[in-house]
Amino acid sequence: GVMTNAKELRAQGVQPLAGATLKLRFKDISGDLVFYAKTQSGYAALLAAANKINTVESAQDHFALAEIIDIIAARASEIIVMTGGLNGLAYRGADKGYVTDILKTLVDAGFDTYAEVERNSGAGHPAEAHVIAAAQDAGIPLVATSRAAYATPDMQDAHDTFLCIASKTYKAQADRPTSEAGLHIATPEEMAERFKDLPNALSNTIEIAKKATFMVEPVQPHTPAYPTDAGTT
Repeated sequence: GVMTNAKELRAQGVQPLAGATLKLRFKDISGDLVFYAKTQSGYAALLAAANKINTVESAQDHFALAEIIDIIAARASEIIVMTGGLNGLAYRGADKGYVTDILKTLVDAGFDTYAEVERNSGAGHPAEAHVIAAAQDAGIPLVATSRAAYATPDMQDAHDTFLCIASKTYKAQADRPTSEAGLHIATPEEMAERFKDLPNALSNTIEIAKKATFMVEPVQPHTPAYPTDAGTT
């Protein structure tokens, strides 16, 4: 499904990005980092990192950022990294004063680094100011994002219903996952209004799309070679 959708999007003039969101640990916190491949070899490095996270048991809840950097450091310049928005390491590390250290770690590793500013609806997150200030002090570009859980505003109730189905709960229950307003796919006009104070963060979304033009091509499956006894397959 992913490859089919990517091809269809590209045919419609939408640039699909090949990458992964990885939940990683930095000191005593965990959060997301978003990685996009700019080249085939950068994509291969990301696959190696994702493979380790999904197949090797970590000594702690999540792999440390430094452990993943060790895997992909040789291809870091071929990879864009964004700091993950509200669920990212930078936002989650703001209260502890980790933002500058997180950004420095990514830049020193050689990644093409962007500090992500996520705005959905209503007031910005309290950690946003720390992320913006640390990025500007370090000369790291900002990028504007908005989380999307459903397509259009009128689909919020349907999304709320799906959350009930997924969590096996009823809408009348107070203790259940609920859909949030404003998590639709934001229009260009909505994004321009939300980020009117940060126009460069908006234009950098285009810069990232121009850099991450690598497209995954279909390949034949490679089945692992399992040893078998004589007469068995």
